[in-house]
Parts: sequence; C-alpha cells; structure tokens
Amino acid sequence: MATADAGTSAIRNIALVGHEGSGKTTLVEGFLKEAGIIQKMGHVKEKNTVSDYDPDEKEAGHSFNCSTISFSYKGVNFNLLDVPGGADSIGDALAALRVVGCALICVDALHGVKINTLKVWHEAERLGLTRIIVITRLDGENVDFAKTLEDIRGHFGDRCIPLVLPDGSGEAFTGVTNSYHTDSGASGEVESVHTELIEDIVEADEKLMEKYLDGDELSDEEVKDAFQISMINGTIHPILAVAAEKGIGTKEALDILAEISPPPGLIQRKAIKDGEEIDRKSVV
Repeated sequence: MATADAGTSAIRNIALVGHEGSGKTTLVEGFLKEAGIIQKMGHVKEKNTVSDYDPDEKEAGHSFNCSTISFSYKGVNFNLLDVPGGADSIGDALAALRVVGCALICVDALHGVKINTLKVWHEAERLGLTRIIVITRLDGENVDFAKTLEDIRGHFGDRCIPLVLPDGSGEAFTGVTNSYHTDSGASGEVESVHTELIEDIVEADEKLMEKYLDGDELSDEEVKDAFQISMINGTIHPILAVAAEKGIGTKEALDILAEISPPPGLIQRKAIKDGEEIDRKSVV
C-alpha cells in the first residue's frame, strides 16, 4: 500500500455521490455550518445552497454540475466534490471518482439503494477507492434504520458496519452514538457493534490480530492504521447516519471523515484503458 506524505496527510479529497435527491447538497451545507464557514444552512427549496450556484440549478431544485467545496475543520483540509446524481450526470460522477481517495455514498433512508447508487459503488470499487456510506434523511416519515441497513447489506455485504448508531428513526431520531470510539457507559448494542468492527479491523494485520486474541490492549493509532487498510482493501465499509436539515449526526460524520478517510497517497491510483487496468508507463 502507498504511504501518505507528511505534506498531504491533513488533506481529504472526497466525492459525495449517490442517486438524485439523496441529500448530498444538504449534507455539504451541514458540513459547512459545522466547520463555521457559513452561519446558517441554505436549503435546496429556498435556492440558496453553496453548491447549487448556477441559476438553472436554483430553478430546477437540484444539481446539474459538479461543485468543489474546500474548507478546513479541526486541522484537516477538506476538498468535497458535490456530484449531481441524475442519470444524465453519471459521467460527472465517474470523472469525479478518478480524482479523489474516498467516495461518500449517500443513501436516502426512505428509498434505499437505487440504480445510480449501484453504478457509483461499482466504479469506486473498480478504482480501489474507500467507500463510506451515509444514510441521509433518517428523520423522514416511514423510515427505519434497521431496514435501510438491511437493504445496504443486501447490496454491498455484511462488512458494511455502522460507525454510529441512531437513537431512533423518523421523528424519534434525535442523535447518534459513536460505535467506533466507545466508553464505559455504552449500551450492549453499541458494544456489540464495536466488537464486530474491531474484530473485522484486526483481520487486516496478522500481528494486530495476534495481539487482540492475546487480550493485549490496542492503541488508537494501531486500530486506525488497520482500519484504513481494511477500507482501502474493500473489506470494511463504514456507515454513518444523519438528518442534515436538522443538524443531527452531521458533526459526528464530519469528525469521523476527518479521522479515518484516507489522505492522498494511501490510495494506489490505477491506470485504466478500455475497462482494463494497465501499466502506468504504457499510458500515452
């Protein structure tokens, strides 16, 4: 695996992708508010979001163009690509994935995985990118976190593991609990998910696995390094949960992205021609 350069270790290049209407632009607004870049979130319906600056986008109420949003948060420099999710914009999504290290795949809690979700997932997989899923609009009517999680795992496998657990769904959704970093007061459900996550993470490192099985304490740095390897290898796909309009889960999601999403250099870039990976030296 490649290594991160000291000069780029604080950079996170992330593409927000997913089906049209999955809440990508609203999530970007939430991130900008949490980072202190804007004082008040804009709203797609009010035609005042940072990403949808084009008059045609404002009029239509959804994105036509890929927007680049850059900001700093807790010492980390984010470059977010807010990628339109319409069927006629799939080319933008595929192009955006070639210049980032992480695909943040937005899945609407009500509608679940849809056709463009699958397309961007498979392209991100082909490019060897880290894939992090964020369940959006978990505060909506007739939504159920467990059902959405089941849908996601049905498409992408059981290694899709929540890094946060919501306290409810729909109107009952008011906050999340971190299942990656836990404390002594964590519930049995949180501890269960945490244990599953750690066991999956240590599989990426034989020495770390031995240390874990021997009952030795693992350092945060050891776990983080193995976690990033697991994500890059495609053996673990973290899941986040938000209701960005209400600011629920947004801070926790941004904190996790700052901590675990890969900086430039960790992803081994691939050269692909006619759908096949080729030696970089042969690229003209």
